[in-house]
Amino acid sequence: MSERCVCNDLTEKRMRILYDFEAFSDQSHGGISRYVIELASRIAKADNCEVMLFAGWHRNQHLKSRTDPWIRGQYLKPFWRTGELRRRFNGFLTRRAISDFRPDIIHRTYHRHVPDYPGKHKTVVTIHDLTYFHYPESFPGGEIVRRRLERAARESDHSLCDTENTRQDVIRILGLPLEQTSVVHLGVNLPQNNNAHLFDPSNPFLLYVGQRSGYKNFRWLLETLSRHDRLASSRLIAFGGGDFTRDEKDLISGLDLQDRIQHKAGDDSFLADFYRRAGTLVYPSLYEGFGLPLLEAMAHGCPVVCSNASSLPEVGGEAVITYPPEDSEAFAKAVRTVVSDIQFRRQLVDRGYQRAREFSWDRCAEKTLQVYRDLVPED
Repeated sequence: MSERCVCNDLTEKRMRILYDFEAFSDQSHGGISRYVIELASRIAKADNCEVMLFAGWHRNQHLKSRTDPWIRGQYLKPFWRTGELRRRFNGFLTRRAISDFRPDIIHRTYHRHVPDYPGKHKTVVTIHDLTYFHYPESFPGGEIVRRRLERAARESDHSLCDTENTRQDVIRILGLPLEQTSVVHLGVNLPQNNNAHLFDPSNPFLLYVGQRSGYKNFRWLLETLSRHDRLASSRLIAFGGGDFTRDEKDLISGLDLQDRIQHKAGDDSFLADFYRRAGTLVYPSLYEGFGLPLLEAMAHGCPVVCSNASSLPEVGGEAVITYPPEDSEAFAKAVRTVVSDIQFRRQLVDRGYQRAREFSWDRCAEKTLQVYRDLVPED
């Protein structure tokens, strides 16, 4: 990707933008902190913009090795990594940074703490999803997070939503007016070399990426693999999301899947290799604010079979195969077609490459910067 961001074409008033610590205080990896870094790194290159990403005391691996002058923060040793006390202290440090930096825009990067920030500025928040509202049973103690999310949205001058589906949720559930929201799709980093030929049709496996609890529908996926004749020989690799829990191990054993299921974990390059080798990414989730693994898979030449729930059709478009949530027959048919019909698979891979190119971090930054400009117009 070109080092020059398309945002440089927007040469209006110089402004200062501060990104707060929220996305980095608790997240060591993951899409939210990556989104903030991708966004801030491009806004920092835009004409007439000065950026500070104030990560505070953090444990984020994406930031650990970065030396950008606009990043402020300290990577912590393991025994300092947890606790509400750390978040509160980060809030204190951020308020000091705000007093010194005096930003025109504060971009709240998450909503777990939502500290008060001093000074005259406009506030933007990114709302990635409303999972806490749709599936409260999956989040014990989630009432606090729901209240804080509502507060962050209500007190912000503008809310960015990853998808139109999330935007409609925000309007309907949180009651925000349409004009106080914008849709800004996330981006994906396209690999320099795509090696889709790494797929071996004689030894295919299915790939699942990310968290597995509750609405992610991983249990249903395992049960379907166990009971459906079309999938009797299918192997599955579950990447990331932490080691299998005791309950998951018991379920896998009870379904007699222990020889067909593996867990893997690693960095982005390790995951990219699995994308290139997989028969298909399977994504049975019942709700997503965006679904970044879909884009990552398509960018690496991996076909996608996903449910048609929430935002997934919006992100995948015509480049993915969808099925009604928890329709085992439709799911099994889609998987077998993608894995066994090589010509169709190649067509799907080509569509995926084209679709992934439509989601760039440059475009994400350009649209976000325009929101900033609208909030802080040129005098």
